[in-house]
Amino acid sequence: MAKRPGVPQGPTHEFIDPPDLAGLIKPFPPIPLWDPQFDGPGFDELLQNRGLRWIHEKAAYCPNVNDLEVQLHDPNCRDCENGYLFFPANEGKPIYGAFYQNKLERLYEINGLWEAGDAVITFTSYNRGGVNNQGEPSEGSMNDFKVGDKLTCLDYVFTWQERIEHSPSGVDRLKYPAKEVEFVADKNRRYQLGTDFEITPEGHIAWLTPNRPKYDSVRNRGGIFTIVYTANPVFYVMQILHEIRATKGVERDPTDPSLDKLVAIRLPQQVLVRRDYFFHHPADKTGSDESRAPRNGTLVTPD
Repeated sequence: MAKRPGVPQGPTHEFIDPPDLAGLIKPFPPIPLWDPQFDGPGFDELLQNRGLRWIHEKAAYCPNVNDLEVQLHDPNCRDCENGYLFFPANEGKPIYGAFYQNKLERLYEINGLWEAGDAVITFTSYNRGGVNNQGEPSEGSMNDFKVGDKLTCLDYVFTWQERIEHSPSGVDRLKYPAKEVEFVADKNRRYQLGTDFEITPEGHIAWLTPNRPKYDSVRNRGGIFTIVYTANPVFYVMQILHEIRATKGVERDPTDPSLDKLVAIRLPQQVLVRRDYFFHHPADKTGSDESRAPRNGTLVTPD
């Protein structure tokens, strides 16, 4: 067929004498066509071997709204976190998930710099069976995610720094529960872990001696100190990238191959998560969730 001028044409080169036909990719599928199998338990085992441990908390809408038509949520609600109530999944035991990709965004606002970490994580479709998730892959409870769920990574920590106004009560609540403290100082001196302060089980700073940031009686303010510490990252599920992952697979009978069944099998879910930069402290013995460094020297006790 003659070429028409001005009309895009496909590749037209003809290979008259290729060097070695045996090394070329054949332009047709093999006969018979191979049937690749999706091995669900094998996929879960790979993620358990390569993934990190996570605590999964499922989200439920907070019921503290005026009515179902408007659904106006009480902005002063102290029962929920970001409009959700959370309850543990997998009986509070860790699940396994592997990072697929991770990035860090910088959001420049008029009031400063916000950093929000995004990540894509693939989780096992099922947990290990047996006590403490130590059994065979894909024999335990099913992992299922939805938007708003909370995920805390147990096997990774990030470094955070901030300034804190010291509370005369002797306990200072950080933005995130601290795992290790690397540096603490105010304008007068540096402070040492184990000598001047300790880390409480809740991840707060408890001062052990009178050697602590000095109270400013003129301005009626607690002393300001800076701290560098590590904490476990907390993420919220923003989007389900692969919500329904299923295919046909063979359910094998170890006693009789003739009883094998072709069934629908579930594959791991993949979710887009964003790191929490407004961590919500649960109420504990140091006060209510919104109390960090009260200036009157007391911590409000929840009702």
